[in-house]
Amino acid sequence: QVSRLRTSQLIMYAMRMGTRRFMQASKVYQQASPNTVALLSRRNHVYDKRNYVPEIDDYNAFPTARPWDHFTLRANQNRQRRFGQYFLWICTVYCFWAWFRFMVHRQRLNKIEKWDYQAKYWRDGYWVREFPEGLVMKEFSNGKVSLEPGQSERPGLAKRVLNKIFLVGVSY
Repeated sequence: QVSRLRTSQLIMYAMRMGTRRFMQASKVYQQASPNTVALLSRRNHVYDKRNYVPEIDDYNAFPTARPWDHFTLRANQNRQRRFGQYFLWICTVYCFWAWFRFMVHRQRLNKIEKWDYQAKYWRDGYWVREFPEGLVMKEFSNGKVSLEPGQSERPGLAKRVLNKIFLVGVSY
């Protein structure tokens, strides 16, 4: 019994001494660095360096980058990237073609349309709309004859007012 008592006393003494020393050591260690778990779990390797900041990430306990999602994996396939390059070239060619159609081809067509309009409505120095009767031979009272653009009779006041209201007829 004496040896048993002595053994238990020695164990209690060792535990008291060990606890005191461990407590003091942990206090000193905590003063030196506040985050002991992070220092113990600091890693020297990085599997994925996307969004990796070593000053911050080595002391945090959460992952810094998600795994690749399905969209990103599909978008990085060679086939998808090749299609993207084809699409870029198609868009470039289409933009050049639209510019050419607007700036070159359309201007040429406008010029031809203007020639057609003039050929249809311009006669000998006057617009056909101005003188719908065309050139007529006018004979004056002294017997002289002149080739002039024909003019129709000026309509009466009522017809001119109605033409103005309904925006029809010729402007007098």
